[in-house]
Amino acid sequence: MRNIITAALLGLGLTGLAATAHAGSATGTVTTIDIEGTRFAFLRLSTSPSSRPACHPNLQQSAFAIDLDTSKGRAILSVATSAMLAGKTVEIIGNNACIDTGSTGLGNIESIDRFTIR
Repeated sequence: MRNIITAALLGLGLTGLAATAHAGSATGTVTTIDIEGTRFAFLRLSTSPSSRPACHPNLQQSAFAIDLDTSKGRAILSVATSAMLAGKTVEIIGNNACIDTGSTGLGNIESIDRFTIR
C-alpha cells in the first residue's frame, strides 16, 4: 500500500513539473518590436531561444508573440519597450504554445510566459 501511495504522489509531482516546463527561453537585448494590426506584437531578441515548440517556425526563430487583447500582453509590451529603450538585458521564457497570428508572414509564434529585465 505504501508503494502505491508513493507512486501516486510521485506521479502527481512529475505531472506538476511537466505542466510548468517552458519551451523557449532566451536572454539578450530586445532588438525589434513589431506591432501588427491591433491584436499582436512581436519581440525579437539579440539571441535565439534555447528551444521551441513544434508549432513555431524556424524562420522566426528569435521572435516571441504578445497578445495585446490581454492585460498581461499589454504589460509585457510596455516593459519590453522600456527595456529596449534603456538597452537592458532581458530574459524571456515562452509558454510552450503558439499564437496563431493570422499573418501569412509570421504564422504561429510562441507566446511569452515570463518577461524579466536583468
